[in-house]
Amino acid sequence: MNINNIINTEDNIIHLDNYSLDKLLEQLLFYIRNHISCDAGTIYLREKDYLRFHIFQNDTLISLDNDSKNKSKNIRLSLENNSKLIAVQAYNTSSIITVNNIYENSQYDFSKTKEFDKEFKYKSNNMLVIPLVNPETMITIGVIQLINKMQDDTYIAFTDEDTQYLKAFATLASISIIKLQNNILGMQSINNNLLELNKNLNKEILDLKVMKSTERRNFNHLQNNIQTVKSALKSIKLQKDLNINDPHLFNESYSILLSNINIIEEEISNKES
Repeated sequence: MNINNIINTEDNIIHLDNYSLDKLLEQLLFYIRNHISCDAGTIYLREKDYLRFHIFQNDTLISLDNDSKNKSKNIRLSLENNSKLIAVQAYNTSSIITVNNIYENSQYDFSKTKEFDKEFKYKSNNMLVIPLVNPETMITIGVIQLINKMQDDTYIAFTDEDTQYLKAFATLASISIIKLQNNILGMQSINNNLLELNKNLNKEILDLKVMKSTERRNFNHLQNNIQTVKSALKSIKLQKDLNINDPHLFNESYSILLSNINIIEEEISNKES
């Protein structure tokens, strides 16, 4: 096997973004919408000084094109104290807000909601918004919006039972979101360490490539580096196997680095023989 087949993993390591988080949010929103019988829903999470739109689900508009969905991903709601946006008020006050007739309500600013309805020929009738609060720190991390509670294709009002259930659900959802966010930070740290290890390994690879076939060399330090990388790979595989939200996380970087190590070990064996 030619050492020139070594893959530069620095360009192939998977950097975590919001993929796993959005997958979890999709599952959470789908569950609560179905339990309370809501046609649509959204989840916003705080980033810096704004709420960032993450997830939108709508059974009536299930065939909404990808361009429209991607546009929604760019929505940012400024967390101004005087904002009349219902999501921002629910966040800023950490309170549950229910509106049973959006088009007759003047307390909140539903102008963007109405623009959406007009563009997609939809009718947003009622809305229940609840903050996502970290139960340990009592810091609000985002909001869930449920839209259009329905029964037999008829709009019905949200009930006190819905509110109580959603309040309990929001606490559990917050714990799940925070846990995953912490896991992502941990995985990113492992990934960064792995990148650094791989840089050191690539330096050794370059030394091997210029080494003459008749040259003898002590490979102990290189083999130690390989063992360090192998330990990191085992850590990543353990994290990947335990991450039920994204079982394929790091598959690419794991397989590439493992392949590189096998090639290097074979090359060392050839040069030592």
